[in-house]
Amino acid sequence: MNRIIIIIAILSVLVASSCSHKKNVVSKGKEYETEVIKEDKKKEKKKGRDSRRYAVVEESRKWLGVKYRYGGKERSGTDCSGMVMRVYEHAAGIKLPRDSRSQCDFCRKIDRRELAPADLVFFASKAGGSRVSHVGVYIGQGKFIHASSSKGVITSSLDEQYYVRHFFAAGRVPGFDDKSAKREEEEIIAVKEDTASPRPGDKEAEALRRAVLESLKDK
Repeated sequence: MNRIIIIIAILSVLVASSCSHKKNVVSKGKEYETEVIKEDKKKEKKKGRDSRRYAVVEESRKWLGVKYRYGGKERSGTDCSGMVMRVYEHAAGIKLPRDSRSQCDFCRKIDRRELAPADLVFFASKAGGSRVSHVGVYIGQGKFIHASSSKGVITSSLDEQYYVRHFFAAGRVPGFDDKSAKREEEEIIAVKEDTASPRPGDKEAEALRRAVLESLKDK
């Protein structure tokens, strides 16, 4: 009689464990679906950021050849900060301050090695100086578009000696930061870790199964 009771108990444990496992499969399926959705959202956000950066670079290219005019901000004539202000206004819908020094203060400073297309590069009036007097739009591969007082809007290289000596800072316009993407990656990692961790139901079923097996050994 005792053996029959024990067998029934084992069967009950196995059935309960099987049900728990099915629930976990469903739960994991939902978590996998959540993970896929978050991955898709991450790609969409990244694509959105990349498209805005592309738009800024393309808008900057449209200004190539425009003559320099101090205080100007139109394609009939522009200075460096006027062009940058207009480019961001038209391509990204972001209103930047009017002068290069204020634009520098407005941006989040980044390391030069972190530069990405659409970031801004700032230069001092004197080599090694601390007074910002010039700004350009970085377009990648070490090059930037800016309004030169002697040549108008042109493309230059950050490796040119003049710009190496006068380089002041690299800046990222608010709204083009990648912190939101980092938060999403952390959320996705958390979901993966949660999926990999054992369920409370699994632990209880396993403990009960072991207890029953131990009792059988004693018989």
